[in-house]
Amino acid sequence: MRLSPLAYLTVAAGIGACVVGALAAAGEPLTALALFGAAALAAELLEEPENARVREPLGPGVIRVASGVDIAAVIVLGPWRGALVAGAAAFLARLMRGPIALGGFQAAAFALATLAAGYAFELGGGRTGHLALPDDLVPLTVLALAYLLVSRGLLQVVGGLEVLQPDFAAAAAEAGLGA
Repeated sequence: MRLSPLAYLTVAAGIGACVVGALAAAGEPLTALALFGAAALAAELLEEPENARVREPLGPGVIRVASGVDIAAVIVLGPWRGALVAGAAAFLARLMRGPIALGGFQAAAFALATLAAGYAFELGGGRTGHLALPDDLVPLTVLALAYLLVSRGLLQVVGGLEVLQPDFAAAAAEAGLGA
């Protein structure tokens, strides 16, 4: 599979987000980062690849458990360290599943989606490391919407050269899992 120039730009941006996340993690305790990294990697490895059993695209309502872990990581760790967790776990899980360029693109898409979701959470009034429902329902909703639009937008529009088809029900389930 050949990636478009915009997909390579996405990979570069995702690598940059992970590098900044690693630099941000350097001065912080690494326990939570390591635990979220292990959970994200386990979720990525346990999920079946989308095309493993069926040839046609999966219908609406399919959620990614790894996205719930990414959302939890960004709430607890913040945007940059959450992007590191999401990008590194997605890349490591995809190393054995297919071409490295495709795996790098998908990992970058999830890292950038997590980064955008983290900043959306903060702009919505949420505080990193703190979630109190129902008070933080608006920041959590904004986070879920940002994660959905960036991840699906990059994967479907940039990677698949398709029309964006967001699945709001799945996004709500992923955000609920992460919260």
